[in-house]
Amino acid sequence: MSAAPLIALALLLAFQALGEIVAALTGVPIPGPVIGMALLTVSLTRGWISPDRVRPATDPLLRHMTFLFVPPGVGISLYLAEIQAHPLAITASVCVSAALVMAVTGITYQALRRRRSHG
Repeated sequence: MSAAPLIALALLLAFQALGEIVAALTGVPIPGPVIGMALLTVSLTRGWISPDRVRPATDPLLRHMTFLFVPPGVGISLYLAEIQAHPLAITASVCVSAALVMAVTGITYQALRRRRSHG
């Protein structure tokens, strides 16, 4: 068996840990895993890390991504009373945040695509 998946997973976890360290040292109100993901994205787009280095870990994770949504789904059942008490506020915040995520994703994709076609 190849060690590539373990090395790739260790690399992903190292970026998550780096993000946690950056968040703790700077005190920014951004979760460490998000900072780590941003650092990984920069490293991949700059060519510091080849996508082939993380692919052995990311492909299986993406293939089984639906399982990653089970814990949040269970967590929702713990807060059912609060959700029922504020349905309009929760619906509005979910819709606004989803629209923002789609807009930022689209803008980022277009910027990266333009950058790739020019360079």
